[in-house]
Amino acid sequence: MRIFAAAAIAAALLAGCAAPGPKHVVVLSVSAQDPDTSADVTYAVGAGAESHQESDVDTPWTATVDDTSKGVAKIVLTAALAANPDAVVAGTVFTCKVTVDGKAVVTRSGKDKVSCTVG
Repeated sequence: MRIFAAAAIAAALLAGCAAPGPKHVVVLSVSAQDPDTSADVTYAVGAGAESHQESDVDTPWTATVDDTSKGVAKIVLTAALAANPDAVVAGTVFTCKVTVDGKAVVTRSGKDKVSCTVG
């Protein structure tokens, strides 16, 4: 009986740890010096979160991430010139920005490629 009770208590404690944390709204954005530039964008929100890739997107580009079940302590956003040769403007300056709950947490700029990382 004691073993069963200990197992039940441990299961209840683990279930509490797995409960989702507070919801956050994460907005990811990429802009380019030349607004006609296309980019390949990759992003992941949360520790161990699945990476998402969007190819040949028009800039400015924005994505709102409502699923923050993996947390917001780790966020990665990268953008680079699109592989599409018709859309390539070498030397383009990209700017990426990560906003959490309406507050900008990182903004970076880079030539031909940029990366914004939180955590």
